[in-house]
Amino acid sequence: MPTQSNIPLALAYDDVLLVPQRSRIKHRADTNTATYLTSKIKLALPFLSANMDTVTESQMAIAMARAGGLGVIHRFMTIKDQVKEVDKVARFEGFFIDNPYTTHPDKPVRHIIENIALNGVSSYLVVDQKNKLLGLVSRRDVIFETDHSQKVSQVMTPLKSLITVPPGTTKDKAKKLFAKYKIEKLPVIKRDGTLAGLITAKSIENYELQPLATKDELGRLRCGAAVGVVGDYLERAGALLTAGADVLVVDVAHGQNAASLEAIAALRKTYHQAQIIGGNVATPQGVKDLIKAGVDAVKVGIGPGGICSTRMVTGVGVPQFTAVMPLFLHTRRENQQLLNNSALPTAAPTTLAISPRPWPPALPPSCWLVGLLAPTRVQVRLSSATTANLRFTAAQLLSAHRWIGVRAPVRSKTG
Repeated sequence: MPTQSNIPLALAYDDVLLVPQRSRIKHRADTNTATYLTSKIKLALPFLSANMDTVTESQMAIAMARAGGLGVIHRFMTIKDQVKEVDKVARFEGFFIDNPYTTHPDKPVRHIIENIALNGVSSYLVVDQKNKLLGLVSRRDVIFETDHSQKVSQVMTPLKSLITVPPGTTKDKAKKLFAKYKIEKLPVIKRDGTLAGLITAKSIENYELQPLATKDELGRLRCGAAVGVVGDYLERAGALLTAGADVLVVDVAHGQNAASLEAIAALRKTYHQAQIIGGNVATPQGVKDLIKAGVDAVKVGIGPGGICSTRMVTGVGVPQFTAVMPLFLHTRRENQQLLNNSALPTAAPTTLAISPRPWPPALPPSCWLVGLLAPTRVQVRLSSATTANLRFTAAQLLSAHRWIGVRAPVRSKTG
C-alpha cells in the first residue's frame, strides 16, 4: 500500500501559472505561433479541432485550415461519407485543382442538374473516355432548359470557345488571363489534349485572402481524418489518403493497447509515406511504444477533455501538465512531435501550452487538440432515424456531447 510520501506531485494546467518577465514584444502582431504538427505539416496556428462527431466535419475542417490550424474529420460514418467530407475540404480552395469535377458528353442534362445540387459545384468539364477535354457545362447552360433528356454535348460550351492553359501556368499569368478575357475558369490541358486540372478565379481569390491558411503544395486546404484500429481501418485509411487527407489520426482512448500498436504498425507498413498521429498515452513508455510502431506525432492525454468520462469511469489518467512535461522531452529526443489532447476551458492553458517556458529545452509542445470548438450550428445524430439541429444563442445554451463508448449523445441545458 503506497504511502503519501511516495506519491509524486502531479499538476493539471489549472495548478500552474507563468511568472511575468520583461518582454521584447511591443505588439501582439509581432508574435509568431507557427509550429509543426509533423515533420511535413506546418501550422501557423497550433490548434486542431478534435475528431468528435459533434465537432469536426468538412465545415469545421475548412474553418480551422483557413485560420492556420487543422481539423480532424471524425470516423463515425461510412467510408464513403468520410471520404466525401475530406474531398469537400480538398476542393474548397486552391490555386490549382488537380482533380476537377468532370462529366461525359452523352450524359443527360438532368445528370448535371442533379450533380450541381449534390456537390454544390456549378461547372463541370466535359471529357471523353480518354480524358480529353471537349468543353465545359455550367449552371447557366442548363438552368432554363426544359428538355432535361438532352445530351450535355448539345448545351455545353465547346472547347474551341474556351481559353485553356498548359501545365505549369503561374498564378500571375492566370490572373492576367482572367482580367483580359473576363472569364472565371481556365482548364489546364496537356499537349495531347488530355485534362490536367483547373484554375478558377475563385480559387485564386481564396488563396490570396488567407495567407496563413494551412495548405499543401498545390494550395489546397489541409485536413486530417480519423481511423479506428479494428475492422475496415486499413481500407478506410487508403480511401481517405486517396481523397486528400494529409494526416491520419488513430482514434482510440488507450494508445498503448496492443490493438492500437498493431494497427499503427499495419498502417505504417501499408502506407509508407502517410503522416500518422497515434495516442492517447500519458507515460514515457507509451511514447516509446508509439514511436516504435511508426507514428509521426504522439497524442498525449488520458481523460483531460472537458467532457471526457475516461477518468470518471475508469479511474485512469495523469494530470495533463505533469503528463506532458516528461513526454515532451522523449518526443524531442526521437525527433517526433507532441500533440496536447486536452480541454480548453479558458485561454490560460493555451498560454502555458505554447509558451517557450516552462518547457525544457525552451521549446513548447507542437500543437493542442481541442474538442470544445463547437460551431454555432451543430448537427447531432441522435439515432439512425433521427437528427436534431441545436442552435447556440446567448440566451439559451444547449450542449450536446458524447460520452466515451456511448453511441447516443447526452444533452444538457444551462442558462
